[in-house]
Amino acid sequence: MKATVKIIGNKPIVFHKFNLEVITQMAKPKEGSAGNNPNEWKSSFWQENGRIFIPDHYIFSALKNGSVYTKVGRGSIQKSWVSAIVVETPKCFLNREIFADFEKISPEDIPQDSSKPVYVDIRMVANPNTKGRNVRYRLACSPGWETEFTISIDKTVVSQAQVKKVIEDTGKFIGLSDTRALGHGRFDVTSIKFED
Repeated sequence: MKATVKIIGNKPIVFHKFNLEVITQMAKPKEGSAGNNPNEWKSSFWQENGRIFIPDHYIFSALKNGSVYTKVGRGSIQKSWVSAIVVETPKCFLNREIFADFEKISPEDIPQDSSKPVYVDIRMVANPNTKGRNVRYRLACSPGWETEFTISIDKTVVSQAQVKKVIEDTGKFIGLSDTRALGHGRFDVTSIKFED
């Protein structure tokens, strides 16, 4: 069974991508002062030809975490869910594009207006281990962002009703991408279409 899901964000979505580029930059001198790199956001989000997207593993991880709210007996559906679900859409493109010439924007001109469709979220973060504080610069999209993805489901393990509940709970309680602990990335489900 497959389900095609359309969602719309009711909270901002914030991006941080940890990849090999970030690791190789660790050996180089960083821009800005320690813990404050105003150009960090330029390599910390996913885009293709200017179109911002959410990779499939973000969707899978969020749905996995959302599945704990669907109870079966004394536990949750999570173990069954993880084994029964595959995200079929490798790149879930948003209805947002990065602003032109984003690579050339200077720290003084970083767009920070959260009422705009795409902006840079700048906030203080604390390292829970060291209690040290850093400034993070992350690309963000204001509420109203939309995307669509398809998942395949082993219907012998998970029912349509359970799929619907997990996806709705994920939007309500978990969210997508970064700063979810602050309530970012939350979404509403606009449609779920099932097919065998």
